[in-house]
Amino acid sequence: MASPRRSYAFFGCKVARGDRVTLPTEGERTLVLKQAALSNPIIGSTSLLIHTKSQTAPLVLCTLRPGCEQSYITAVLDEDDGAVLEIIDGGADAVHVCGVHVPRPTHMHL
Repeated sequence: MASPRRSYAFFGCKVARGDRVTLPTEGERTLVLKQAALSNPIIGSTSLLIHTKSQTAPLVLCTLRPGCEQSYITAVLDEDDGAVLEIIDGGADAVHVCGVHVPRPTHMHL
């Protein structure tokens, strides 16, 4: 049986319009966000934003629109980031976000 520290775990959440979703922390694992997708067809565009403790302004992870209902993203987050997701603009009711919790490296190679 693999130790919890070495295992990977799927992550998924739904970011609804008007809500903010605080991303969970998993102790000795790092969260890697990989993909975002619209929950329903829209007119216009909807942006997925991320707020972190280290940024004064939110960052746009992706913008989804007709013809581009899914987006690959790469955001590597640590528990110290205090990351929160939200959506703005457009008519999407929600954006689904998925990723994976991965083991945190025990040392860095330079």
